[in-house]
Formats: sequence, C-alpha cells, structure tokens
Amino acid sequence: MSNSYEKPASLVKGAIYNPEENRHFMTISPISEIVSVKSFSVTVARSNEALCLKEVGYSIYPPVTYFPHDDVDWKLLESSEKTTYCPLKGHTKYFHLNIKDEKLFDAAWVYQKVIKEAQSIQGFVAFDLSRDIRIC
Repeated sequence: MSNSYEKPASLVKGAIYNPEENRHFMTISPISEIVSVKSFSVTVARSNEALCLKEVGYSIYPPVTYFPHDDVDWKLLESSEKTTYCPLKGHTKYFHLNIKDEKLFDAAWVYQKVIKEAQSIQGFVAFDLSRDIRIC
C-alpha cells in the first residue's frame, strides 16, 4: 500500500480544477431568475444574467453570485487598493460600497485577469454577504 496521494477515481463533471491541486475546484452555472443585491434597502445590482459559483477547497464555501458589469450601479462603488489572487480564478480588484453615509470597505470584487478556464466570470462583480449586503 502506497502512502502517496492518488487522484480520485471520478471528478465532478463540468468542474474547473486548480491545476496544482485537484481537491480545489469550482462550478459556474447561470441563475435562471432575476436576482438583486441590496444594501441598506438600496439596490446595488440587478440581473437576469447572474452566475452562481460554487467552490470546494480546504472547505466547502458558500455559493457566490456574480453579476455582469453593466448590471451593477457603479455610482455606489469606489475603487479600493486591495487585490488578491486565487489559483482557481485569477486576479481580483476590490471596491468599497458607499450607501446612505455608510462605507463598506472591500465589499465587492471583480476578477479582472482570470485563468483561461474561468473566463465566464471575467469582469463580473461579486459582493461580500458577511456585511450589510444581501442577495434577493
């Protein structure tokens, strides 16, 4: 019996895998209804072309809804200095959300440079739902 890691016998069909770690993967699928993002009762985004990203890595992460760039109210967002990198998705740019005299720091992000397999989320915007932000 070998102690080395073996690839799983079956992979999740249609999933995008981290090329360096096959236990880190995601699926991206269209949402078949109109969805909105609201903060302090203000609509920040609304779309019938949003995407749902489900990711598994060190944990099973909550699903994230991504909105097309043109379906977001950009007057409410302000560029942040924060950037991050995910080997499964690519490079992000963050934004602060300004609503009703409230500033939610780094509350939204966009994958501006994505890996080839994640092209469908390029330029789409996601929101941090751990803040005063909700999807409805």
